[in-house]
Amino acid sequence: MERYYKIVEEALQVIGVDPEHARNAEEGQWSIFRDEIEVFVDLWSSGKEPQWNYYFKEEDIPFLQVIAPITTLPVFNLDEFYEELLEINRHLFYATFVVNKEQNMLAVKYRSVGLELDVDEATQAIESVSYYAEYFQPRLIQKFRVQPV
Repeated sequence: MERYYKIVEEALQVIGVDPEHARNAEEGQWSIFRDEIEVFVDLWSSGKEPQWNYYFKEEDIPFLQVIAPITTLPVFNLDEFYEELLEINRHLFYATFVVNKEQNMLAVKYRSVGLELDVDEATQAIESVSYYAEYFQPRLIQKFRVQPV
């Protein structure tokens, strides 16, 4: 995993973030900010358990996830909200909207199997999630009267 950690830290440097300041207490976890939005970068190994892993015949597959919680879910017009998210998802690159009903939260997320991970892909993932989070948060807040997370 050390090789993959170095790739992520190089990507953080490319976007102008000091990896040392972005590291969290847990190895393989970093946090950065895009304005007020916190973006979480996580790199982990699948271990021996298949979980949601479609690479079920292999062990210790690296995964990269970049996620930025951006708003609460609306109280009203939830169907319209979901419909809009699905429409927008068709146009996004390196990211998608995800809903966590349990935490009443909308996030922008990227997740990939990291077998071929390189600095360019890690940079694109971090930049894409950060950009879409920053771009869509105020628009969704205004249109659906949701709250920032």
